[in-house]
Amino acid sequence: MMKEGIIILSVAFNCFICYHSYNITAGVGYKTNTTFHVYNNSMTWYEALTGCHSKGVRFFRALSEISRKYLIYLIHKHGMQSGRIWVGIIKPSFQTTLYNGNDCGNSSKKIEFTDYNSTQCLYLDLSDPESFDLADCHMKYPFVCFSKTPIIETINTTMHIQEIDGVSNLIMNVRNLTKDECGLVCSKTLNCVYSFFDENNCTFGTDATSDFDVEYRFIISSTFTTDIATYIKSPNRVHINIIDEDTAYNNTFDCGFDSTNHTTFTTAKSTGEFQSTQQTLTTEQSTTLMECESCPEEECNATRVVSNMTIKDALNLAEELRKTLTIDKTSLSSYRRSLECADDSRPSSKAFGSFALCILVGLLVIFFALDITSLWQNCRLKHVAKRTGKGEINLMTNKNADLGKIQI
Repeated sequence: MMKEGIIILSVAFNCFICYHSYNITAGVGYKTNTTFHVYNNSMTWYEALTGCHSKGVRFFRALSEISRKYLIYLIHKHGMQSGRIWVGIIKPSFQTTLYNGNDCGNSSKKIEFTDYNSTQCLYLDLSDPESFDLADCHMKYPFVCFSKTPIIETINTTMHIQEIDGVSNLIMNVRNLTKDECGLVCSKTLNCVYSFFDENNCTFGTDATSDFDVEYRFIISSTFTTDIATYIKSPNRVHINIIDEDTAYNNTFDCGFDSTNHTTFTTAKSTGEFQSTQQTLTTEQSTTLMECESCPEEECNATRVVSNMTIKDALNLAEELRKTLTIDKTSLSSYRRSLECADDSRPSSKAFGSFALCILVGLLVIFFALDITSLWQNCRLKHVAKRTGKGEINLMTNKNADLGKIQI
């Protein structure tokens, strides 16, 4: 009777905690509903940018590797298997910074390039999602624009995941996030399908298929537990629109760093400030010096000044700047410090120095002590030999004197 009462109580408690189970379909995508507009007709990068903006959409930048993989997989599914497509990143001539063509802001993307002198634009290689490079902006390739609409989502604190259909395509990883951050970060992560916060751990389930159309089915149950937080991303967030048109677009790109017709040059004045100057010299052969100013992060309003200078004048000006900016290295504090010994007053340093000195002196004493006996014997032998040599000389002198007396 006691056992039956416990079983009945346990069943009643479980029914009280768990309302019912139901199915939810999940997928991948951005925080917003996103539509990619893929234009099959080839245009220059400038025309592509104008084409996107004329439709009220933005030039796709493809900054992250994950975005490129998903986009290229989506394009492959709609018939385009190879070739190049423009994306909205540009590198002005004589600069190493990449800029976003939509708003002229600095791009966080870093890429190696070999042509420093010319303006180049970024393209994607559809045969390899990891391959993207710079090319002449006047080359003609297809391009991709995108538009987005908001999605209203909530993080449910009373949902418990019982089962996931297709879990083999998910990669589980645990992140150190708070309960509020767990679902928010997942919603902004392209390949995140769901997140589950429990016991101060945030578990992410990320998709490994690189397919925008992938779907996962969850079996969910409601619970009274309030120390968990579950976020499941709704599917069908990304769409594609393949466009074939022969519309011609004019180049309306104007970020202020188009250096094909403009030049910026600066000179140093006596006040120490650098200001733009304009010089026009009429010579038989002139050379245009071109340099781009950096665009601000939010807007681009770089100033441009036309300067035509001869090579001789440019070299003279460069030499004056070099003399103005060059300083004597012997006047630097680093050079003076290299010739001075730094004092170290720490007791440990003094102790180590004294110990090393004792070792050196001890070694000298040991070497001298080992040879002192031989040195003493050698000195005595030399002394004896010296005295013996003097005695023999005196004896010979006396003998010669006696012989001389006898002969007389």
